[in-house]
Amino acid sequence: MEKQESKLDILKRIDKIDLAYLGVILVMLIIVIILFFYTTSFILKNVNKIFNQTNEIDSHALNMDNYSLIERKLKLPINNTMVEPTIESSQEVISDTIPPSAPEATKPTLDNKSLTINVLNGARKAGIAGTMVTELEAAGFSKGTTGDSKTIYPITTIMIKDSKKDYTKAIEEVVKKNHPKATTKVNPEKSGFDVIIIVGKL
Repeated sequence: MEKQESKLDILKRIDKIDLAYLGVILVMLIIVIILFFYTTSFILKNVNKIFNQTNEIDSHALNMDNYSLIERKLKLPINNTMVEPTIESSQEVISDTIPPSAPEATKPTLDNKSLTINVLNGARKAGIAGTMVTELEAAGFSKGTTGDSKTIYPITTIMIKDSKKDYTKAIEEVVKKNHPKATTKVNPEKSGFDVIIIVGKL
């Protein structure tokens, strides 16, 4: 009986306020434990993200947002002197290896009016030599002389001196408008004309 009465006396002496304090302490302890585990998992998760970067450039630099969060959680000293890696642009590398291209040589301007042209009628058809002269003049060439060929030509023939071969394409463009089968040959340098055109039947 004495033991039971002593226990009852002890329970009676415990105040309700003391029990409330004890409950508050237990609740706070549970909250602290929960926060500890939450904070630990958060830090581990962000650290893994930082070190699992697959980008070659980002692997050399910390993510500053995540780093700042970790600093605040762990109360680490802030260091703003981190040096970011620099990457040279591919354009600069290419410009160092490729030598500057040499300027292209400008082609001399052709003076169509400087050519001396003789147009011969090789088809025995009246007016075809004069028509060819008119067409050449309209294209910017000098007015040529006309005459008759000693022989009949079935196909129109263009004869140009080798020294005037740069004018070949321009002459052919005019002649082949009405004589698409015209052929081109070399006119001897000793000839009195730079270009001789014998208008044939074709």
